[in-house]
Amino acid sequence: MRGQLCGFGSSMRYTCLSLCGKMGLFTAGNAELNSRLKGYPSNHNYSLDHGLILPSPQLARRMKKVASLYSADMDSFLDIGCCRGAYVLEAAGRSNCRLAVGIDVWQPYVELAEAVRTALGIHSARFFNISHEDVAGRLDEYGGAFHTVLNLGTYHYLFWGSERHHTGTLDHHRIFATLDKLCSNRLIISCRLQVDRCPTFIRQRAKAMSRPPDYDEEHFLLAAEEFFDARRVGSLGSSPLYLMNK
Repeated sequence: MRGQLCGFGSSMRYTCLSLCGKMGLFTAGNAELNSRLKGYPSNHNYSLDHGLILPSPQLARRMKKVASLYSADMDSFLDIGCCRGAYVLEAAGRSNCRLAVGIDVWQPYVELAEAVRTALGIHSARFFNISHEDVAGRLDEYGGAFHTVLNLGTYHYLFWGSERHHTGTLDHHRIFATLDKLCSNRLIISCRLQVDRCPTFIRQRAKAMSRPPDYDEEHFLLAAEEFFDARRVGSLGSSPLYLMNK
């Protein structure tokens, strides 16, 4: 099943992703899924309506900015920390993209994204409850390396860990070495690079360390530039947005 990103409404307040030509596809299942597709984090909220994925205004703005960084020859896609799967489903709707994969360490997100994928019958999308390092160690099983790799708003969890997944590398170089294995063409990252802007768990972890690791833009870019041609291309919300090409 393929689709396209199109304007919705004369004010262009929303974008809609058409992934199904059959009107009336959703009945009770549509309402049940919609009740689960909103919440924290709000920048991943969307809803379903007659075979359409309707991003919230906030998500639509973010998706438009991120999609402007994709190349026309993007034939495979990986979203690390995919949440409810909107970016993966959008990528799967592109005519040249044979495979779009979303991974998340939080099982409920993966189950929800998979439920949407199944309901829409999108065969080129896949969702897995697995870490990026595990995928890098089993690339063939998951269809990698991937032309485009996306990591939006979760880099601090890769570095520090989280309350849901305590394993963090505390090492920029190790993270980018893994991303290099996963990515064959371009990497798109938006992240918080100040500890005081990170969640409480991370701030507390850093504070408890006698010598916390360097977590700032300088050391982030030093590691990135060992593997990629990295440049900042604006912001996504209040966080910097980077395009990194191989």
